Amino acid sequence: MACARWFDPVQTTGKHLKVSDRNITVEKLTKSDTTFLVLVSLMILGKGVWTYFGVDHPIVQNWTGTWPAIIFAALFGFVAIQLAGKTGFPDIWDEKIPNKERLLYPVLLGVAFAFVEILVGLAMGLPNIHVPFPFSIPVYVSGGIFLEILYHLIPVVFLTWLISNVLLKGKRQGEVFVLVAVLASLWEPVMQITGMY
Repeated sequence: MACARWFDPVQTTGKHLKVSDRNITVEKLTKSDTTFLVLVSLMILGKGVWTYFGVDHPIVQNWTGTWPAIIFAALFGFVAIQLAGKTGFPDIWDEKIPNKERLLYPVLLGVAFAFVEILVGLAMGLPNIHVPFPFSIPVYVSGGIFLEILYHLIPVVFLTWLISNVLLKGKRQGEVFVLVAVLASLWEPVMQITGMY
């Protein structure tokens, strides 16, 4: 029966599901894919919250995260996640990388930078320019994810892939990555200094 043939057992191999007699291949989401989609959902949720409540603050007014820009970041960020593995980047949850290097060290470094920024601001008597609580949570969560995708994930992965994989035929990935990462890290501050942000 055609119906019986359609519901034949599914054969699973790696990331693919193949249904017999129909040659249908369905890509399963990797852990990196799922993690990225969760972050995109948080970005959209944060944007929706502070838009709904009409948060009016210079940081929000000057922010480049319009809805079209967020959609752009989500789509091209997902493509970058797919290219990352082919460009030598490990999976987000690669078991070879201990969680202290993946989570603990970055959190401690971020907290340390935050304390330095607070102390410098207090010592210099700088005004508080930040979005007040509780709307600071959706604004900074949404904005932080958006800027990381736009300024780091997309350019670093795409440029490393283009230069190393395409132009250099898979050679010098390490050197290309370092060069691209340094340039990407300068992008946001240069835009802020020149008033393009």
